Amino acid sequence: MTPRSSSLMIVVALVGCQTQPAAQVPPSTLPAPAPVKTDAAVATAPAPTPAPVPAMPAPPASATSAPVIAPLAGEGERAFVADDIGLVEVALTGGSQVIAPDSVSWCGVDARAQVVWFVTQRGLHAFDLVDRRTHAIIAAELPEIAVIIDWGAEKLGGEDPLAFDVGAAIGMTSAPAIKTVMGCEGDREVYCFEEDGTTPTAEVKKSQQRAAALKLVDPVYVAAIAGRGATGSLWAPPPVPPTMPTRKPVVPRKQCSEEPGECGSLTAIPSSPLWLVETGNSRGDYYHQSRELWDPRTGEFVRIADGKIVRSKVSSDIESTGDYAGLRVSNGTLSHIGAVFDDTKIIYAPKAVDGTPTSCGFTAGGWRVKGPTG
Repeated sequence: MTPRSSSLMIVVALVGCQTQPAAQVPPSTLPAPAPVKTDAAVATAPAPTPAPVPAMPAPPASATSAPVIAPLAGEGERAFVADDIGLVEVALTGGSQVIAPDSVSWCGVDARAQVVWFVTQRGLHAFDLVDRRTHAIIAAELPEIAVIIDWGAEKLGGEDPLAFDVGAAIGMTSAPAIKTVMGCEGDREVYCFEEDGTTPTAEVKKSQQRAAALKLVDPVYVAAIAGRGATGSLWAPPPVPPTMPTRKPVVPRKQCSEEPGECGSLTAIPSSPLWLVETGNSRGDYYHQSRELWDPRTGEFVRIADGKIVRSKVSSDIESTGDYAGLRVSNGTLSHIGAVFDDTKIIYAPKAVDGTPTSCGFTAGGWRVKGPTG
């Protein structure tokens, strides 16, 4: 089962922030080629402020690393997103700058290694938050291959095995290596295997072969950043579980044709006063779920439209909204499909014309909210 892709309306206007001039990096300088349902199994309530990140040693020099990108002005953690202008660093006070002006198909902030992993047509890169350079990790195209940063008990990328077929997992150890892994679970099996249920299709076999041939550009660098995060965590510590709101959202059960009893069910969002409420579900070839943001303090549904936070007493149906699977949140700030916002304002509105923006996460770790399958 795979969550339906979100159709959250986000416009290009940047509201409530002043954009700092971008420190542009020409492409030629980049490396060539109810219950709580979050990943950390936590519920909402004010989260403890993360302890300051200790000073990290600079990684080994790399001949392929790009020029240094100056930090954004101001204190505090940063959010990273990818949209039509590339990989973007966002200060929660409102400034932003382009880190890599490339089309990014996947990205993830790694609070352990202190890097931002991102995939372009040239392969996998890591923007290092310590030396402020972009390092080449895999110099090969990665079509139909999910990147997984494997810390053992914790993983970044490939969180839902129903959402990908073949993955390349980088083991974050003192001897880093790439391992080919498979998703293809649940309903996705019919797209991965022949009728016998065990023989991979020709397309999957090609992806497996491409994944098996991948090499790390600089294993010494990967080992160095793995050492940084040897005792850390991708996610912030879990806050105290919240009290379920006494006020209940009003959602017509007819909008939940597959699981009527789930309409109106609540999922806590760590460190945020907002909750997720299920406003629709159905089944076609997959199970589809629709959730909206909801404020129990006012009984209003909270949406992003026209570059602003819009509130309504009426829920939307599943045909006009998507889901918040993969929502990132840290210290009351949320990021989804490239937008960075809180319960009152938009901090960064992604620039999107040709593609779908992506939220990479927060430098302080925070949490990732699961979808209906993972």
